[in-house]
Amino acid sequence: MLSGRLQRYSLQLTFGWTKDVGIGRKPAEKEKIMKKKFKCDIDCAACAAKVEDAIKKLDGVNDAKVNFMMQKFTLDAADDRFDAILKESIETGKKIEPDFSVEV
Repeated sequence: MLSGRLQRYSLQLTFGWTKDVGIGRKPAEKEKIMKKKFKCDIDCAACAAKVEDAIKKLDGVNDAKVNFMMQKFTLDAADDRFDAILKESIETGKKIEPDFSVEV
């Protein structure tokens, strides 16, 4: 049997838990997240960075990436509102860079 400290460390390495969950307890349920990649069109790396920063600030967005070299847009957002957040993200991107487009 592992000591308490070693057991907590083992759980942290195995499951990525950072809190002391104790024996027989599960971590709290997390919000369901959806992450999707889309083909996009953006003109320059600086524009991509501006669009990415603006989209990351939107409510419901966990993470966003706009890759100029690969012409890819990745959105990580709440599953239950994903379509609305995607639409808002595209609109925000177009406000900053009018040539920004995403193939949905």
